[in-house]
Amino acid sequence: MSKLSRALASAIVLAVAMAAPLSAVAATDVGPGPTTRMEVTRFGSGVLELGDDLSVGVTVRNTAQTAGTLSVQLRVTDAPLRSRSALDGFIANPRSVHTHAVDTRDVDGAAAAIGARVPVTLTGRSAQLDLPPQSWGVYGVFIVLREDRVASETVTSALTWQGSKVPALNAAIVATATGTAERIVRVAAASAVPGAALALDPTALSDEDAAAMSLRREIYRLPSGNPDLASLAHSDDRTLLAWSLENSKSDTPQGLAGLPWLALTPVADRSTLRTVFDAGAAAALVVPSASGSAPRFPDGTTTSVAEVDLLTSNVRVIVPDDHLSELVASFRPNSEEAGARIVADAALTAAAGETTIVISPGEGWVLPDAGPSQSLVRLMDAPWVKPSTVAAVVGGR
Repeated sequence: MSKLSRALASAIVLAVAMAAPLSAVAATDVGPGPTTRMEVTRFGSGVLELGDDLSVGVTVRNTAQTAGTLSVQLRVTDAPLRSRSALDGFIANPRSVHTHAVDTRDVDGAAAAIGARVPVTLTGRSAQLDLPPQSWGVYGVFIVLREDRVASETVTSALTWQGSKVPALNAAIVATATGTAERIVRVAAASAVPGAALALDPTALSDEDAAAMSLRREIYRLPSGNPDLASLAHSDDRTLLAWSLENSKSDTPQGLAGLPWLALTPVADRSTLRTVFDAGAAAALVVPSASGSAPRFPDGTTTSVAEVDLLTSNVRVIVPDDHLSELVASFRPNSEEAGARIVADAALTAAAGETTIVISPGEGWVLPDAGPSQSLVRLMDAPWVKPSTVAAVVGGR
């Protein structure tokens, strides 16, 4: 091989290595040439009370002709994780926190056959978990697949221990649905949980589409085409805004007539807010800007609502919790362990003093394959979470 050929080959190898997704590196700690993979098939909400065991189901799959000696281990942090940033750190790097094993299972030798899938149940008995009976806390959960004693894959999540009551948390969800009718119907299905409002563009739906959706919930309409309200507010011509609102009001399927409208805006300045409220918006919700930066509000803003002085009046603007919203939107979609991490994050949010939050997964929500999002189901089923509404949040209730 010539020097030029060798140089090109080296460059290609380097480019491929640099292109590897960071998430894959963070999610697994692999030994040299792993031949097995692990999938969590059962985890639940991760909420435990006195006397409860932690039971986790995984499936081990062999991807090569032969595999070494296999085992799966369930580990839990020695001490509680006391903040959302601490939980984030554990999820990204579980070896940065002291953990102890609560169960280890050898994998049946049948896994040596290529393509074999072997179910394994891991159980952390209440006595082994040894969690304090008089206090609550969030603990990291660490599942390790070992091949010939080398960790070939890991999965992280969390459990929420209720030795005492977790502080109460009111939670409202705003699911925004625009684009195709198929997308809107799927967003409606994914968000069909208590406390979830639906904001949709009704002009994209037929009567049949609307009939297929569950409409017994809090629903808002969006302006037709979901235009950039901030840009329209700062223009001299309000014709497009007026048309967009009138179209979403008149070109509406049966069952969706007469809906109040919700303003989605990345900018919470006086001009934008005055424009949308003068146009009859029932509420305004701040969405992340294209740069991902959050808007700035006066002192006293919470993660659920900000009060903005429009000089002639004050308005209350909904401010979603960006961290929980992002987790619901894209943290390990369709995985069994994702919900427990989100439930734990909500507990730590309550512990930090928040009493009300709004979660809005946004247009980037990676939807479940079918039915309601299990992450949302588990969150709203948590004993300390009370479903709320957009109207209650705006009204300060």
